[in-house]
Amino acid sequence: MPKVHKVWDRQHELPMPRRLRRVFLIEPDDGAPHAIADGLARWHELGMIALIRHPLSFEEPGSVAALHRAFDAAQDQYDWGTLDAVIVEPGTGFAFRSLSDAGLAERLCTFPVPILTRRTRPVTLLDGLAFRSFDTAPELAALLIEILHRELREANWPRLEAIARELEAAPAVEDRPAEEGALFD
Repeated sequence: MPKVHKVWDRQHELPMPRRLRRVFLIEPDDGAPHAIADGLARWHELGMIALIRHPLSFEEPGSVAALHRAFDAAQDQYDWGTLDAVIVEPGTGFAFRSLSDAGLAERLCTFPVPILTRRTRPVTLLDGLAFRSFDTAPELAALLIEILHRELREANWPRLEAIARELEAAPAVEDRPAEEGALFD
């Protein structure tokens, strides 16, 4: 009998990302330092990843609508073909359990790229629906580092080195004025 795919399982069935070049971070707008956000920002500064930060208040009324808008923005990045993962850093708040909105839950399940999150206490619906959910920021960081290591292992270094050598040796192209006039007025 074929396996029945439930909407709740879709994130769990996505393949592990093969690269980590563009990351969409949904983070608390609380001004506090957060290990995942700080680490991703450092990687962004080093040119390792492109980081799109989307701060919002998980503690305020309207947080579900704000999360819908955040996922709208993440969906835009995916539609442009440039999104590898969404990371949700919930911070230390307690109102994150408001994520029981059915529309948001379905959207999380069917989102086309992996959603990674750090678990909150108490555990939320997002924690169970995400591609992967971690108890600590270092555990989440370890997965991100694993993805980057994989990307390095799969890089075709001989090809990249050949391109670099060829480009270094390529003669400069002269920019000469045209000898004829314009083809049209």
